[in-house]
Amino acid sequence: VQTGGERATVLDGGNAIPVWDYFMGRFVLTSPDDKEALEFLFTHNSTHLLIDSSDIGKYPAYSTIGSNEDYDRFSWIHVFRLDAQGSQETREGVIYFFRGGTPLDGDFVWQGELFAAEREGIGGILLPTIQQNNEIDFRKPTAILVKNGQRFDVPLNCIFFEGRILEFEGEGLNGCIYIVSSLTPQGQLNPIGGSFYLSPKNRESLMVRLYLLGIEHPNFKIVHIEDDLLIADIKRQTGLQIPDILFFNGIRAPIKIWEISYPEDIKINPDYLKFEYPSRETELDRGYY
Repeated sequence: VQTGGERATVLDGGNAIPVWDYFMGRFVLTSPDDKEALEFLFTHNSTHLLIDSSDIGKYPAYSTIGSNEDYDRFSWIHVFRLDAQGSQETREGVIYFFRGGTPLDGDFVWQGELFAAEREGIGGILLPTIQQNNEIDFRKPTAILVKNGQRFDVPLNCIFFEGRILEFEGEGLNGCIYIVSSLTPQGQLNPIGGSFYLSPKNRESLMVRLYLLGIEHPNFKIVHIEDDLLIADIKRQTGLQIPDILFFNGIRAPIKIWEISYPEDIKINPDYLKFEYPSRETELDRGYY
């Protein structure tokens, strides 16, 4: 960004003020509080926010950096691959099976059973569908939780598909299955090609809401979307209408840039210009205190 784009940045890979990395991780990327994010960015005179595809896989890094001494923001975004053999055709449609694995990033209780954070997790996701007139109608998905080798089927209360968020009522896990298209080597686009699992914690982060879910925000206006280079080349050669995020030899996703506008009442917070961490425990890497 600095060299190729000739733009100043708040942070960089050799940042000499590590606590600003902490502030960015905590109060911007993983923050559920938009006022915090805007206050930090305003304090550093930021005009734009840039997020790219690597920030999906790097979620554990900056959520660790942005956590307090109890690692309250620590989370991750894991991939669940479509298992065609494990999927099942029904009279009305298909029950898709997504195979993968992710530990839970927070304690969860289901029917009196405790599933401990980072010890128990999800081993797969079932997504029932009804297909009529070439349209897909989704039913409530199921997360397959695993504890001590035992399987527990738990309702999952959210689906994200092609720019739409579908919320389901009732008890269950308040995470979200984010359905991602895939492209075969033969150039066929499968709209249900895989998925991410978004936890109740990270789906509220600013990064997920802006970059993955594409939720419109009054203070962040999208001004630039630049395709992954391989996807841009495929579009030029085939004319296919390919979505922003795609599985094709890995995760393919664009660079997105938002222009920031600030509320009139926003003020500089001098705490965000400090060079010291709030505590020694916050400064140290996990496991070193």
